[in-house]
Amino acid sequence: MTEPRRELTFRAVAAGAAIGILLSAGNVYTSLKIGYIDPGSITAALLGFVIFSVIRFGPRFSALENNISQTLAASAALMGAAAGLAGPIPAFHLLGRNRDARPDAEVD
Repeated sequence: MTEPRRELTFRAVAAGAAIGILLSAGNVYTSLKIGYIDPGSITAALLGFVIFSVIRFGPRFSALENNISQTLAASAALMGAAAGLAGPIPAFHLLGRNRDARPDAEVD
C-alpha cells in the first residue's frame, strides 16, 4: 500500500500564515503609497519552498503542502484590497480629502 500524501498539514498552514502576514503588510504599505497591490502568488510559492528547503525538519516538504501554503499566503496578502485600502484611501488623498477622521476635529 502507498502512504497517503500529505497536503493540509500544520506546517503548511503555519508557513502560509507567516508568509501571508509579511506580504499583507507589504501590500498595505505599497497600496497606500502608489495604489497598487501584488497578489504575491509566485512570491509566496518561492518563499514557502525556500523556507522548507533551508529548515529541514520532519518529512520532506511536498508540492501539495507548498500549494496549501502558497494559497493561504496569497489570499492573506490580498486582505488589504478586500478592506478597501488599495483604491479609495489613495484616491481620497489625491482629491485633497485627507482630513482627520475624527468628527470633533477642527478643519482649517
